[in-house]
Amino acid sequence: GIKYVIDTGLVKVRSYLSKTGMDTLMVTPVSKTSCIQRSGRAGREQPGKCYHLFPEEEFNNLEAFLKPEILRCNLSMVVLQLKAIDIDDIQSFEFIDKPKTSAIERALKELELLGALNDEGHLTQTIGARMAELPTEPIFSKLILEATNYGPVILDQVLTMVAMLSIESVFYSPNSEKKQAEGLRKQFVVGAGDHLTYLKVYYKWAENKFRKNWCFSNYINFRSLKKAQQIRLQLEDYVEAIMSKNKSYQKVHGKKAMLMNGDDSGEEIADVDCLKGDVAALMDPAKREELLSCLIKGLYMQVAKLNPDNMTYTTILTQQQVQIHPSSVLFNVKPRPTYVIYNELVITNKRYMRTLSGINSHLLFEYAPNFFKEKYINKLEDGQIINQELSKKRKTPDTPMSEQSRLSNQSTNSSKKKFKTN
Repeated sequence: GIKYVIDTGLVKVRSYLSKTGMDTLMVTPVSKTSCIQRSGRAGREQPGKCYHLFPEEEFNNLEAFLKPEILRCNLSMVVLQLKAIDIDDIQSFEFIDKPKTSAIERALKELELLGALNDEGHLTQTIGARMAELPTEPIFSKLILEATNYGPVILDQVLTMVAMLSIESVFYSPNSEKKQAEGLRKQFVVGAGDHLTYLKVYYKWAENKFRKNWCFSNYINFRSLKKAQQIRLQLEDYVEAIMSKNKSYQKVHGKKAMLMNGDDSGEEIADVDCLKGDVAALMDPAKREELLSCLIKGLYMQVAKLNPDNMTYTTILTQQQVQIHPSSVLFNVKPRPTYVIYNELVITNKRYMRTLSGINSHLLFEYAPNFFKEKYINKLEDGQIINQELSKKRKTPDTPMSEQSRLSNQSTNSSKKKFKTN
């Protein structure tokens, strides 16, 4: 029933910067095909119009298509899959759209640090081959494999955590009920950080039999949790398939979780009892440290240290100065943890860490000894890069902040001529 469409000529595009390891969410001009597609949304059922808020001359100067995703994403998973099918010479592989050499080199280095590749660049059978069987980003694949060594409880928590990190925002706050939503959100906050907070949300949902009404009353996105539930079950199947040859491996649950119709949620997991007690475990300092130690084994490349200003952080691997994202539960925590482990780095108007948890420094040296050496403790305090390959002095590449500002300023000038599409 859409009759009118207003096209600003701009779109937010996520791109990965291989030199800094950051994702950017930049406002860029749309392509011609996207512009035409937007026009097609008007008047499908009745005559309509699309108003483009930019001159026709600017339309003629637009790119025909947006840059292919393979040229603006992290290539670690792509390279891992190519290695899994015995394609070792990635640089010579004939991509339809050839990524930059630096992006491929970055992916190879990340996989080597994760243990997926050996020194010669070949896939390791104990880690790399198993990582390639999981349908997740390599860092999460490594995290899941590490969790299998901790027993069914930690594995259950890690599978849930990875599923929760694979969905959109869990919380929502209607403008008219913002204070009430923020007040109810506090009941789910775990002081250690976002990872355990997301776990608590899922387990609380499980305790309430995955009811849809419970989500609505707590301002939680039911569709997102439902998707996390489906992802979690799929990951469980993959893990059990990978580990089935190991006789000492125990299934995540005593019986297979089944989907069934619920009273008001649409779907429930029948095997609810297997999740009970995990909320209490999150509050236990000893068990919490065990889970964080598992996180470090999988995400040890994504650690940042608090700067002397007690506000910003510096990433250990790439020496980027970043801040805690306002959506994090640690954003208003004082004093802030000295070390944090984060899920991703993004650039919007600032450089942010998203989804992070505070960690103790001794865990870094205890559970990631090949990356964090005791002899580097002083260098770590001085903010120097630990990895030998990255410790050579190099100038930090400029991020395209000025480009973002330039693109944003291309928005509509009211004095310019506008054209419309019937």
